[in-house]
Amino acid sequence: MSRQWSKTLTAVEHPNSRAVTAHFSDLTTATGSLLIGADGTQSHTRSYLLNDPKVARNNPLPVRLLGASVIYPRPLAEKLHALDPFFFQGGDPASNAFMYYSFLDTPSNNTRPEGQEDTYECQIMLSYPFRIGFKGKEQPIEVPAEGPKRVVLMKSLAEGWAEPFRECVIRVAVGSGRAQILGPNPTHQALLCNLTQLCAESDFRQNQVRLFLIV
Repeated sequence: MSRQWSKTLTAVEHPNSRAVTAHFSDLTTATGSLLIGADGTQSHTRSYLLNDPKVARNNPLPVRLLGASVIYPRPLAEKLHALDPFFFQGGDPASNAFMYYSFLDTPSNNTRPEGQEDTYECQIMLSYPFRIGFKGKEQPIEVPAEGPKRVVLMKSLAEGWAEPFRECVIRVAVGSGRAQILGPNPTHQALLCNLTQLCAESDFRQNQVRLFLIV
């Protein structure tokens, strides 16, 4: 299967009843018998199918998202790997906070310097309700502008969680330079809001996690 990266769909046409041609912003085209749009929440394919930008756009939801890519030592990573070798997700029913965790690499395929190769790079994403009263606050909690403060907020969301879920958040280093912190991107918020409905079926406080595959 041929893979082409950095393509932006601009138009779709049907040269005949059994073919479809996709046009891209770099003036290239691709023709096949079936076009599958798996291009995210800002899908150009969906916009083409619905033929109405107002219908195709996402509706903002009252959720905030932040996260980090972090380097974990083998002992902690293996605790998480024992739960699932790829990813897991679930929520805290007490607060409606939601967590997504995935492995980005392992000691067998990373390129970190000597002495750091026996580590795992992982991704942690946390979302929480943007509403009055969350964590006892009189105003909704906005994502801080500074990276270290975002890490502090992440750790506060994990308070009371069962291990190893709490530990994997608490071990995110503040100001270490290893945390790539993500801000309140509307695209990310919409994605996480679609997942928060699963919170009732998983419980980080009781160490009960049901795995889901979102396609």
